[in-house]
Amino acid sequence: MGKKKGHNKPQPANSPIAPQAVPETPEKLNAIAEQLKSFSPKKGQATPPSTPEGSNSAPAAALPLATSTPKAQEKADKRPAKAKGKPEDLNDGDGKSRADIENERKAKKLEKQMKKEAATAKKKADAAAGNAEKPPKAPAKEAPANKGQKDAPKTPQQPSKPALKKHFASSDSSDSFNMTANGSKNVSFKEKNIQPSNQYDLTERPAIRVSSYFVHATPHNVHPAFRRLAAKCEFKKLNGVNELLLAFHKTLIEFVEDYNPRPDLPFSESISLDLQPQLCCLSDNGVHPFPQAVGNLIRLFKKQIHELDNTKEICDLKTYLKEWIENSAYYNFDLAEKAIVEFTISKLKSMAHRRILTYSRCPIVEKIILTAAEQFNDLHVYIVDDPNNGSRGKTMLESLSEASIPCTYGHINSIGYLVHQASVVLLGCSAILNTGRVVALRGSSLLALSAQAVNIPVLVAAKTCTFVDKVRLDEHLSTALLREPIETIPEDLVTALVTDLRIVPPSSAPAVLKAKQLGYDN
Repeated sequence: MGKKKGHNKPQPANSPIAPQAVPETPEKLNAIAEQLKSFSPKKGQATPPSTPEGSNSAPAAALPLATSTPKAQEKADKRPAKAKGKPEDLNDGDGKSRADIENERKAKKLEKQMKKEAATAKKKADAAAGNAEKPPKAPAKEAPANKGQKDAPKTPQQPSKPALKKHFASSDSSDSFNMTANGSKNVSFKEKNIQPSNQYDLTERPAIRVSSYFVHATPHNVHPAFRRLAAKCEFKKLNGVNELLLAFHKTLIEFVEDYNPRPDLPFSESISLDLQPQLCCLSDNGVHPFPQAVGNLIRLFKKQIHELDNTKEICDLKTYLKEWIENSAYYNFDLAEKAIVEFTISKLKSMAHRRILTYSRCPIVEKIILTAAEQFNDLHVYIVDDPNNGSRGKTMLESLSEASIPCTYGHINSIGYLVHQASVVLLGCSAILNTGRVVALRGSSLLALSAQAVNIPVLVAAKTCTFVDKVRLDEHLSTALLREPIETIPEDLVTALVTDLRIVPPSSAPAVLKAKQLGYDN
């Protein structure tokens, strides 16, 4: 192989990479080793880096050492020996030893402690002087062994009680707790200066009677009339809000007739307390809310109770309540239904064809159709029913067939055909919200939507007692007494509301509520 040019070029003697001459005789190597031992660093000093094997650097003997100079050795001899004693013997930068500093700290700490003890002793002396001026107190009586006995009332000069003192007591050993035979604790304090921050006599506070709003219904505090009403609803003997309202009026009359007030309370307060278990019996102790129309009746009845004059005789007060209930039933059923029938008949007169489409069974709608059949010969009724809702439309079909009224019966899946045959949709309702939305039996909104698609008017027969001041209703909420599914019909799907006042649009619901409230106030 050929040699590269410049590969074996000799290096100058003074070159930094030129190898140093290494002694070859063993005598020289031993001398160098002894010299290195004499210059080896003591314990705690840094050792010079060792030379790796095979390196071309100079040996350790050839390296200059600072400790080998006479001046460095002289400085090292003048340095004081390292202290091997305790840290207190060392001096700080100010010339004080650590032991002196520690003694000063202990002296300051002892001085503070002595001042604190002196202040505490002075406070105790002042407290003892104050107690000496006051007359001695009588020893505390022992707690009675029988549970339930009350202690004698304390004078205003001793406002503090063991219950209040216990709150301000510390966990010091000066407090002692004794357990009596009946399980009560007697708290005694050795230090008399422990007093509560709020000094007032609790015996001067008036007695406050606390009564629970929710009362559980039991067979002993529920009138038999309310239990019969609950049983009728349980076995589905009452269908719809109208039948329930009429039965509720009769139940209230029976309750007022048989009611005996409490001797220690006024009549209005007594009947209010005894009415609560009756309502809890119907609502399963407040689990299910009442229907909106029934809730209106209950609120108005309670309002009349609070306005009673307790100075009158009990028989006169009971007569007044019974008359109010009878008048409410007369206005809400007899007169209201009569007015709704007249307004609806006047609306049907203006139509060229009188083919009515209705859903399920509603007592007020059935009464309208029976009355209209006496005046119109071309009347035809289309009944849409839903088997999931109990097929109550069959009951209405039988009633209209007995009056010789031509009818067509079909399930809800045939509404697409029946809606084209009708000229008006007439529905009942359970309540009317403040926004004009109609609360009705589930499935009614499908009829209203189908009627809007074919441009057919939708009329809803609604009594003013069913108007409620609410803007929203939980459609999936199960109400008390009635277990029927309900839903809300949007106000834009309803043409008009036929009420006992007049025929109004759904947007006039707030005005009806206002007029009804003014009538109740008068």
